[in-house]
Amino acid sequence: MDAAACENGECQRGDPDPGRLQQRPALGHGDAAAPNGASPVTEAGAPSAVEAKEAGRPVSPVHGVRFITGVLSMARRTLGDARGWLDKHGTARYRAGLAVAHGLVIVYLGFAVAHWMAEVDAGRASDLEVCDGLGFLLVILALTYLGMIYYAVLKPYCSPWLLSLVPSCSKNRTLRCTALAVVLVAILVLLLLDIGSDRRRLAALLGVLVFVLLGWACSRHPRRVRWRPVLTGLLLQLLCGLLTIRLPQGRRALDCLAGKVAALLGCADSGSSFLFGDMLVIEKSLFAFKSSQGLNAPGVCTQVLPVIFFFSSLIQVLYYLGAMQWVVARVGGVLQAIMGTTLCESVNAAGSVFLGMTESPLLIKPYIESLTSSELHAVMGTGFATASGSVLAAYISFGADPGNLLTASIMSATGALAYSKLLLPETEESKTTAEHLGESSGIETEDSSVIDAAARGASAGINIVLNIAANLVAFVSLRYLINSVVGWLGGLVGVQNFSIEMVLGWLFMPVVWLMGVPPEECESVATLVGLKTFVNEFVAFEKMGELKNNNELSPRSVALSTLVLCGFANFGSLAILMSVLSAIAPSARSRVSDVALRSLAAGTVTCCITASMGGMLLGEDSFSSAKSSSFSSVTSN
Repeated sequence: MDAAACENGECQRGDPDPGRLQQRPALGHGDAAAPNGASPVTEAGAPSAVEAKEAGRPVSPVHGVRFITGVLSMARRTLGDARGWLDKHGTARYRAGLAVAHGLVIVYLGFAVAHWMAEVDAGRASDLEVCDGLGFLLVILALTYLGMIYYAVLKPYCSPWLLSLVPSCSKNRTLRCTALAVVLVAILVLLLLDIGSDRRRLAALLGVLVFVLLGWACSRHPRRVRWRPVLTGLLLQLLCGLLTIRLPQGRRALDCLAGKVAALLGCADSGSSFLFGDMLVIEKSLFAFKSSQGLNAPGVCTQVLPVIFFFSSLIQVLYYLGAMQWVVARVGGVLQAIMGTTLCESVNAAGSVFLGMTESPLLIKPYIESLTSSELHAVMGTGFATASGSVLAAYISFGADPGNLLTASIMSATGALAYSKLLLPETEESKTTAEHLGESSGIETEDSSVIDAAARGASAGINIVLNIAANLVAFVSLRYLINSVVGWLGGLVGVQNFSIEMVLGWLFMPVVWLMGVPPEECESVATLVGLKTFVNEFVAFEKMGELKNNNELSPRSVALSTLVLCGFANFGSLAILMSVLSAIAPSARSRVSDVALRSLAAGTVTCCITASMGGMLLGEDSFSSAKSSSFSSVTSN
């Protein structure tokens, strides 16, 4: 169409300028783009998007789609080139990912601080809480970055220099033993000065010495006892007692950790409620779903069986991600350096502070088949001597002081590890030391994804739960049979209500006196220890609550009873733990059975040592029967 036609109004809408049409012909559908960067005319003689924009005309949707496609193609090529470069330079990729992660943390922390400041200005928030909210996040970040600085800078660059400063005479075993003996004597002198003339505290100090000598006398290999883990473990137990009993800050820190662990295990509530219904999980106190075993502890949702599915799945995911291998190597390495124990038994002891005897072995589940008899004995003994954070709320509902429960839990962890090494010293070559496992902790997971790991962990919990249920039915029934026979025999000679618990109460009277219990209350406390050993700690705590409410026990006896009862050392728990370990490692079943009773004795005596140290450290005015309000977060779970 020529210019004259356009002047007569015959130009169609969208036609280009006639002069430009004469200079450049239109391209068809299959024509290539114009060379030298020239802008081609689009199909049907239409101009390109750039020409349309220059001419002031609206851009066709086809032009916009082609423009966006070109931009995306260019971005895809750029990202592909960057990915290829990063694949060739692994260190750069790692540093880039690390920089992005740190950047995201800084951005998130900035938003969190800004939100907290806005809440403070509005009067809806107060100062920072170390155990909650922004304060807890800052504590986690501080510990994380301190650990990263240590392992990235201090350990590789400063440790060799610091070790070079250590004199060569410190490597002499005789000198080390002499230094340890001097420390022990100094601590003993300080304790004697602190105790003074208090006979009950002196009896408690005597009790610690008697229990240690009794363990050495009953040791399977008394001449092969390695005293380093025994003495350092007892020193750590005493130090933990000082930090958590004498220092309120230490008790508050344990209070915070116990609440977080209880909240973590309480996540199993939603899954079990979804499957079984609220009536069984929340309204009814059934043993399968609540550790209170129906002992009038409403609202305390401390599950026994469902939490195993949840925790087993969580641990399997952490192993797939490599987090648990890191924890095993680092935490176990610290305790191994201090006490001379192996990684697995050290990690199990650390986890037993707040985890139960059925959850703690899951932390080292891939290694259990490789454990020696002494290590299995230590794992079981630690489980018997401690209590999980999820059942502390049930104990509190019976009148136990939460501060004393937390103190007993952390003191018994290292104490059980030490006493287990006294009763059954290591005579085999361990395969779970830091030298054997290395940095990777010797585990290669077979899971293909996080979902696969979670499903595999949940499925692994089925066998554990079934073994627990079967063994509980068998052992509780056998206990009832024995009590029935003993009661019948006692009735024939005129002794009414004669039972194994009564016999154990008589046997434990000297033991509780060595804890510093007043002589007039030894029989009552000994009966509680007998109930705990032969029945379970729930029944014993319920009985203690009755005695406390009737003012039949002094505050000192209530506190010492709480310290000695806080643990799973009873025959029912023996069946549970044997079934758990046998389900995880079937090849270790015979070794587990061989050390089972000895480990139960180790857990029981460890609880007694914990109570003796409590009676030794504190006077009458140090004990309180009042409940701590700071532990309300646990009781509300």
